[in-house]
Amino acid sequence: MIPQVSKSSAEIGNDIAELEKQLTEALESQHQVEQAILLLQRDILDKQRAKKDLEIANSKATHLVRKLTIETRLLRGAFWSCKNQGL
Repeated sequence: MIPQVSKSSAEIGNDIAELEKQLTEALESQHQVEQAILLLQRDILDKQRAKKDLEIANSKATHLVRKLTIETRLLRGAFWSCKNQGL
């Protein structure tokens, strides 16, 4: 059903042109927002990857600290054993 119109075809044509202009602007805005979302998602993935790399490095550092602590204790024990034996 076609609505009753009290405008001329020229006025309706102008309304259509204005709505099409608004639609184009809205689509451009939507595209920009979608691109911003994609950039944020990429940034999140990059930061997650960097976090994982740092967690691995921290784990390796923690392991090394524990290993060196144990080796130091063993060497101190050997040192005092030798010292007590007069070596």
